[in-house]
Amino acid sequence: MQGVTKKGKGFPNLPYSAVIIDSTYSRLLFAARQCFSYHTESNRAGYLRQLQQLWTPTSNPNPVLPCLCVRTAFDLFLQIKNFPEGSEVIMTAINIRDMSLLVQHHKLRVVPVDMDIDTLDPDMALMERLVTQRTVAILVAHLYGRVINMEPVLALAQKHNLVVIEDCAECFSGFSHVGDPRSDITLFSFGIIKFSTSFGGGVAKVRDKKVYEKMLARHKQYPVQSCSMYLKKILKYIPLYSILHVWPFPTMVQKSREMGVDWKDTFVSFLRGFPSNMIQNIRYQPSSALLSVMARVQADFDPADLAVQRIKCEYFLSNLPPSLKVVGTKSQVNHFWLFPVVVEKPDLFIACLAAMGVDAYRGATQLNYIEPDGPNVPLGPPLPGQESLQPLTPEERYPYRCRELISRVVYMPVNKYVPFYMLEQMARVCRIVMLSLDGIRLHGSDTMAIETCKTIKSRL
Repeated sequence: MQGVTKKGKGFPNLPYSAVIIDSTYSRLLFAARQCFSYHTESNRAGYLRQLQQLWTPTSNPNPVLPCLCVRTAFDLFLQIKNFPEGSEVIMTAINIRDMSLLVQHHKLRVVPVDMDIDTLDPDMALMERLVTQRTVAILVAHLYGRVINMEPVLALAQKHNLVVIEDCAECFSGFSHVGDPRSDITLFSFGIIKFSTSFGGGVAKVRDKKVYEKMLARHKQYPVQSCSMYLKKILKYIPLYSILHVWPFPTMVQKSREMGVDWKDTFVSFLRGFPSNMIQNIRYQPSSALLSVMARVQADFDPADLAVQRIKCEYFLSNLPPSLKVVGTKSQVNHFWLFPVVVEKPDLFIACLAAMGVDAYRGATQLNYIEPDGPNVPLGPPLPGQESLQPLTPEERYPYRCRELISRVVYMPVNKYVPFYMLEQMARVCRIVMLSLDGIRLHGSDTMAIETCKTIKSRL
């Protein structure tokens, strides 16, 4: 259990991080043991069969492909679809860089579409205007645990005979919802900072059985990742888990931060999935050890655990000042994988929070906004019947809202591990910080705001 360092008259520093590892020591040790176990072909087939059964509810009977990671499944899908070179893929304009790099690796063109910060839905009016004769697919990502409305996306895709790629890497919530069965492929991730992590692994559900069978056949040609490679990841994650979650390590990290040593960037760099040679590194089948961990962890999924995450995040949200903008508050479904807020001066906001003992962060994920091609690179020819329409200008195509979100987002350390009384304390800190920032907006400096927060903390 994490400890609390108190200062002054009981105004506590909060030793919680914006990033969590949703696991336990016992699961980490189980994963390590599986790397030393002998797995027969029969064992491996059993793990795959168990995963396929878990991932085939009546609400979505599409075939299931467990794989090394989401990138592996997406790359396989693009290989099998083999779209003509220069075809356009419309993508919601916030995603990890690797997804757009994969599109470009297959000689396809990324066309970003802006999103609404309140709902995280894509701008459907803009998306419809982005469809050209070269458009072959739409990729939409559910961000931060928020689930967007797929109906207009699917309707547009059906209207123009486009493939739908549903990226659910950040919104796993059990097996009652495993993506829309009408999506051509749905992708789930179980990387180190995802819900129900198995320290790697991904699952794809593929609508077209022929496409699935071709993907499966190609997948079986890949070499199998060695258990030793998986073990290296586990041995790296055990100390990281301790640092994030096991007292007294979080308090020690907090003390080092107070002395000017901030380890967050180093920690997060260890959590990156494929820092180099992506194509080479993703074209593997998962090891039997990884499959066994995926099967165990996912079979043990407890909806109540996710409900606690949601209850605590909603409680924190209800106590925040109206002046603090929270991302995705109007989304239809919110599982709160992360708790992002958008502020005018994110670095100053983080510094003021730190002065009052709250450890927020800007670089908790690999998400970034996707820029369109240069202004002199036009989209493909317009659809038949739309030749008379004025083409979109570079200004109309640019994802300004997504750029603003990424440039101003801050991730709050709010999750199921934080006690309610500390959530109250953190919300109180946010109210104080927002008032302090408002107070110095016209007549003050950034340094003054930070010093004001330190003074307030010392007197409470």
